[in-house]
Amino acid sequence: MNHDELWKAAMKESPERSFEKGKQWRVKNGLDDGERLSRFTGWSKDWHMESIKDVLLLLSLGWEFDVTFRGDEYFITPNWCYSIWGECNEMLYGTLDLDDFGENARIGENGEFYLKDVIDELEF
Repeated sequence: MNHDELWKAAMKESPERSFEKGKQWRVKNGLDDGERLSRFTGWSKDWHMESIKDVLLLLSLGWEFDVTFRGDEYFITPNWCYSIWGECNEMLYGTLDLDDFGENARIGENGEFYLKDVIDELEF
């Protein structure tokens, strides 16, 4: 889906629907009990991200955050779509589906790295 198509599809989603989709995703993945979320308190530099599931959990709750990867900063947000933004407000990856984000989101100077493969290199 190109940027314009993604934007049009996202504008059809209500905030309530987005919240409900996040809750459904957490239930489907057994992450709605809050136990896993308890690791994400305090400063983000102290967060222990074990896998892409941790990123997806935070996105499903509506959180947005910055990450640094090999010296470059990226902004990850669930607002209007699940997306990664690079410098100059350039969207590097966007999707309306959280599982798709987990599987296909890319990061890096030229989008050469799957986010799921470099979680241990990210600084939150």
